Amino acid sequence: MKSDDNSHSWSSELAAISEFLARWQLEVSFSGFLRVQPKGPTLEPEELADFIRRMRVAYTDHYPAVIVFDFSAVAMSEPDLSEMSRLLQSFATDISGRIVVTSPPNRRLTAVIIRRHERGVPGIVSSEAEIAEFSAV
Repeated sequence: MKSDDNSHSWSSELAAISEFLARWQLEVSFSGFLRVQPKGPTLEPEELADFIRRMRVAYTDHYPAVIVFDFSAVAMSEPDLSEMSRLLQSFATDISGRIVVTSPPNRRLTAVIIRRHERGVPGIVSSEAEIAEFSAV
């Protein structure tokens, strides 16, 4: 009954992929940018940790060069925000990246940008206009 085992495994993999894609909006460009936006009104640290776990498997030495985590559409509590900041900083360090946090004055977190050092992408993404540009990719 080996084919039944493979069928069950494939079904569970498809279910996991479907669940992941239902939770995250991904925009990918050939120029090295990845924009990630969680769908839904809230985001839990465990959900971000799962996304980062998947990214650790998928990234290469050359791609993506810049990852934009767009948090503009989700609410996060202060304790959750601290934990998610730690997760993102750890991920940035592990992939030889530099992290830039953007948020308008007196407002909640809008985006976190991780720029990989070895890619040689000129400049650092740091303005709302640049984030909007990546959103259009």
